[in-house]
Amino acid sequence: MPAIKKQIVTDEDFNPVAVIINYHDWKRIEALLFEHEQNLLVDKQAVSLFAKSLTDEELNVFPIMQLAETGFAEWNDPEEDIYNDVA
Repeated sequence: MPAIKKQIVTDEDFNPVAVIINYHDWKRIEALLFEHEQNLLVDKQAVSLFAKSLTDEELNVFPIMQLAETGFAEWNDPEEDIYNDVA
């Protein structure tokens, strides 16, 4: 992709406040943004279709998996560690 020619406009303190680009480059930017947005929409639709394709049984597994991640947190307690020489 060719570089976009731009001029940066600054205020009195030299902070950037605006950008000047030619119309042709602006149209390229718009086309790129539109293409990117369309790709995101396709990705979101694919995720949505995948989520809808899951059966109820598969969906019920997720809370169990989350519980399993937190259900054994007491094992991280040093006093519960059977290999801990300090306790």
